[in-house]
Amino acid sequence: MVGDDAITALVRCFGESSAFAVGLDACLDALWDRTVFDAMALFRLSADGRDLELVSSRGFSDRALRAGEQLPVDCSLTGIAVRTRHIVSSQAVADDDRIHPTVRAEMQRLENKMIISVPLILYQRPVGAINLVWNDRHELSPAEQSCLLQLGYIMGVAMEHTQRERESRHDGLTGLLNRREFDRLVREQAARCDRYASTVSLLMLDLDDFKQQNDTHGHAVGDEILKGLARLLGDRLRATDFCCRVGGEEFACLLPETDLEAARLVAEDLLLSLRALRFRGRDDEAIRCAASIGVCEYAGDGPEEFVCRADNLLYAAKEAGRDRVMGAAEAADDTEVAGKEGGGGH
Repeated sequence: MVGDDAITALVRCFGESSAFAVGLDACLDALWDRTVFDAMALFRLSADGRDLELVSSRGFSDRALRAGEQLPVDCSLTGIAVRTRHIVSSQAVADDDRIHPTVRAEMQRLENKMIISVPLILYQRPVGAINLVWNDRHELSPAEQSCLLQLGYIMGVAMEHTQRERESRHDGLTGLLNRREFDRLVREQAARCDRYASTVSLLMLDLDDFKQQNDTHGHAVGDEILKGLARLLGDRLRATDFCCRVGGEEFACLLPETDLEAARLVAEDLLLSLRALRFRGRDDEAIRCAASIGVCEYAGDGPEEFVCRADNLLYAAKEAGRDRVMGAAEAADDTEVAGKEGGGGH
């Protein structure tokens, strides 16, 4: 059972730095390594207080996780723990009506086990819960309950820190990394390239005519367009790429181990995918979107100059007519054409 060893391990995690410097995964790992639980799942209370959203887990099957990735507070065993702020347990998982039906169907393998739901409490308010599966069905003793409640307080602090840390690094509307994190990543990637002679490319993307769409259809529609683009970036780019919102309608994508030619293909794919998106505007009008994209490869010129080159190429794409990808070669071609049309003039 959770005992002094597990609690001591968690407290030690906090003692190695400040109490708010330990994330949820570190706490879960410490708990998982030092207890006899067969599985555990951590949930965060949604902003509106209606649902519990799965944050992290250990030991559950993928099917069980999919079934229980969101639990209603008003009709689930975990919700009872959150509402009452008390530990709730079940020794008959497969037949317990307090367990949400979609979850119970995936819990048949746990019929001979016990599930314990512990509320996570922070400043006397519930912020989530942790579900623990144990192969030893019995009534929890007062000492065990006390230990589990202490666990809930520790995990509540860790959840608060993790949420604050995420908010400091991510854009609140789109969920993408924010400008401060982008600046840090550019410095980090440039240093990596300088040291290991590796490659990174940068896409600077700005939505075309976004202000006009905002003024015409309202800010709520504008927000949906920004969130739609963020989803598109997440779907089309690799897990190893970094997607950031760096301004109102301006986005940046850092592509490690990607040269200029490959980065240009990525940019063209994003542009085609964006053109295919449709958003619903005022009076159900279908809104189409386009963007201008500047793309360049790091050339050992330092992080500031790297970003400046990508920005300049983005502006060049705007000046060349928008809805296009602009690299150094295209910008040079446009300059040459402009010079010829102007008479070559020296």
